[in-house]
Amino acid sequence: MSANKRYGRGFTLVEVMIVAVIAWVVAYLFYQLVMQTTYATRYALAFNQMATSCQKAANQLKEDLSTAKEVFGLRFEPGTDPPVASDTYAPNIRASEYRIELELSPTALPLGEEIQPREGTGLLPVLDPNGMFGPDDATVRRTGNCLLFTRTEAAFSARTRYGPVVVGDPEANTRLIMIDVFRLVYYYLTRVPGADVGGVEDGLSLVRWESIRFVDKGQLDALAERDPLPIPGDHPWDENDPKTGPPDQTEIDATLPVMQSEFIRQLVEDEGINYCWDTTQDASSAFYELTQDAVSGDYVIDSSPVSAFDASSTNLNIPMNKFEHVILNLASKHATVSWNTPGNEFIAGMGNQFKVNYGNYFRFQSPVLVPRFGYPDVSLSGPGFPHGFEVQVIGPSGARQVLVRLVLAKETWQKRIAAHETVTIVSTRDF
Repeated sequence: MSANKRYGRGFTLVEVMIVAVIAWVVAYLFYQLVMQTTYATRYALAFNQMATSCQKAANQLKEDLSTAKEVFGLRFEPGTDPPVASDTYAPNIRASEYRIELELSPTALPLGEEIQPREGTGLLPVLDPNGMFGPDDATVRRTGNCLLFTRTEAAFSARTRYGPVVVGDPEANTRLIMIDVFRLVYYYLTRVPGADVGGVEDGLSLVRWESIRFVDKGQLDALAERDPLPIPGDHPWDENDPKTGPPDQTEIDATLPVMQSEFIRQLVEDEGINYCWDTTQDASSAFYELTQDAVSGDYVIDSSPVSAFDASSTNLNIPMNKFEHVILNLASKHATVSWNTPGNEFIAGMGNQFKVNYGNYFRFQSPVLVPRFGYPDVSLSGPGFPHGFEVQVIGPSGARQVLVRLVLAKETWQKRIAAHETVTIVSTRDF
């Protein structure tokens, strides 16, 4: 009887609590496994998206820089290589003047434009002819966070007539002429609202701006200069014709303006190129309009440089062909080019360096330094420097190397932050 009572009494409180604790521990471990798997999956997706975006940006930069004619930047003062302080850099009026005269889109103004109108607070890199890539310190700055250069486009070529048409020989009295075509290209950071990464509403986006096309003024001028050795068959006379005999220099000179005028006409009417560029001059005296003379009807190079492309402006305003965000729709993807300004919740201070912070759990990679090369300016009175876009330029003219580092940060599941960096080194001529 006592045995039956003992078997029918049920579970004790201690037994129930033990079972409950075990069940809770198992549930918690299962929950952690599910959460970690979910986060790992979403993190991997976010990381792959950023890796793809960074690679796209790197490919665009490589394509542009591989055909660069000139990279704009500050230069060392003679005898101070390397300099001992930032104020020993030579004032590069040429680089500054070109940058400040660009016609930028009002919807994508440079970071810090409200502090320094037109050009913002971004810094061009220092051109270090004998240096190596490496981090700056508090006294010497070589790193920039914007990039301005001249890109060489596909050359324009046309068969240009300078004499009468010969029946049966369409190429008679013509010469095939080729001329270099350039654009200015500018990469810079701009503020974009609505990114909301790590509790920070505004994000950063990398913008690529390009100018309209210009042809080389020096090459265009050369078309009207005397050619002492005309190519046989490339002039409107027959050297073997005893009636005309060999041409004199006056006859040669007479054909040159005709050839230049016809070539300029082809540039304007067929290609839509309306300006030429003296690449040796500063912006204020570098651009000339290709126009048609009202009296003679010939196409000529205007005698005076353009003072303002837009007559309603007092600035030169080098015309824009287009601008684009290198990585589209960053804000809508809760992503941004990384900031390094203190106060942002996803930036954790580490002395003079800053790391993208991934949250308190599930750190799948080491933190990414922001910046890695530039010495950070974290002044709360300005937008800071250099953030997640860093540029260094080394090597002599004709053999430049350009390093570009881009860091993206993206908010993933449960507001944790993932980041990806890419470093690109491109060799360019820069004559």
